[in-house]
Amino acid sequence: MYDEHAWGMMPRLLIAPGRFTSMLIEKLLVRLLVGSGQLLLLLLFCQLVLGVSLGPSPLAVLLLVLAVVFPIVGLGMLTAGLAGSREQTLAIGLACVFTFAYLGGLWSPIWAASPWVQRLSTIAFTSWAMQGMSDLMLRNGGLAGLPVTAGLLFVNGMVFTVLGIALFNSRYATR
Repeated sequence: MYDEHAWGMMPRLLIAPGRFTSMLIEKLLVRLLVGSGQLLLLLLFCQLVLGVSLGPSPLAVLLLVLAVVFPIVGLGMLTAGLAGSREQTLAIGLACVFTFAYLGGLWSPIWAASPWVQRLSTIAFTSWAMQGMSDLMLRNGGLAGLPVTAGLLFVNGMVFTVLGIALFNSRYATR
């Protein structure tokens, strides 16, 4: 949306038929589909070329991929809502990536972190994404183990998305 603003398209979008929030949600859905497709391609590559097991249920893989990508897309919306420019979006987004990567145990095992970081990591979507992928790939889990992990990822995604849309709307839709 910052590109539309920079190109002078924002006033046209704000007076176009339909709601501004609907337009934001449609853009997020496209990003969800693209991101899910990218993650599925990556997992398929890992399975075909590297021999990584994706578990017994292709449906579980698909649902987990959607659940993993949703909070990422929502965090992008929240980042856009917090930032005042495209440049700020990049800086805030990078800070979010580093923070959530650390909280999810992507840099080092979370058990090696301080106790307060370990507690904080239990609500980070990256921790639940790692848990879900580990359940599918390492523990041969299927649909049975998915509801809790996918549910928590969905809650994270909803919180990020709702906050991001509210912030973005407060900045642009009222003008």
